[in-house]
Amino acid sequence: LANAEILDSFKNLISTSNEVQPLGVAVGKKEIEQNGIHVEKRRFSILQFVGQGGVIGKLIIVNGLIVLFIGFRHIVKLRKFRRLLKNQCELKNLIFAEYYAQNETDYDNQRKELLLSKILHKQTTILKGNLDYIKFIATISPMMGLLGTVSGLIVTFQAINLTGSNDSTFVAAGISQALTTTILGLVVAAPSLFLFTFLSNQVKTIEENLEQIAFDLLINKNDE
Repeated sequence: LANAEILDSFKNLISTSNEVQPLGVAVGKKEIEQNGIHVEKRRFSILQFVGQGGVIGKLIIVNGLIVLFIGFRHIVKLRKFRRLLKNQCELKNLIFAEYYAQNETDYDNQRKELLLSKILHKQTTILKGNLDYIKFIATISPMMGLLGTVSGLIVTFQAINLTGSNDSTFVAAGISQALTTTILGLVVAAPSLFLFTFLSNQVKTIEENLEQIAFDLLINKNDE
């Protein structure tokens, strides 16, 4: 905001309202009274809380939704692989079909090992997919939250400096809004990191099982 816009917005703040103010902050608590009798106290909804975070807060929420989408796809994929591991026939036909289709006279042990390595590498790539995006979002979300906090504090202190007001209500309201993005960033980052760790461990377990099956196939072929 330009200095003039900040000044105009700050002057229009209503300290008794819980509505979003021109500066983008919510000040005080709004109570509804009828005939001098207290009836209701309005509170922030989740959407209002997210709205306080501005553009950066909304981007953080979008990152969270992306994590949910990627995580759901990986969970479905890993379930299919676990079912395959329990069914050896399907496993041979779908994953190791290329190995079983080889001509024994054309493949020595070294070429068999290379073929199995190629198959395992391909399956590892499929298993991991875009899992690293979850880790990236878990890393970047707190930084985005910090960026929103810093930018919000700058706007708040600029407004206070231009008006010369030392009213703690305005200061507290501005800081409250600025810290909203930090909260959103941590709320997205912590579950994202947990999900990444969980899925990575599942992928590693399946990889080890596939490697063991590949090793057994190679030993059995040699014995034959």
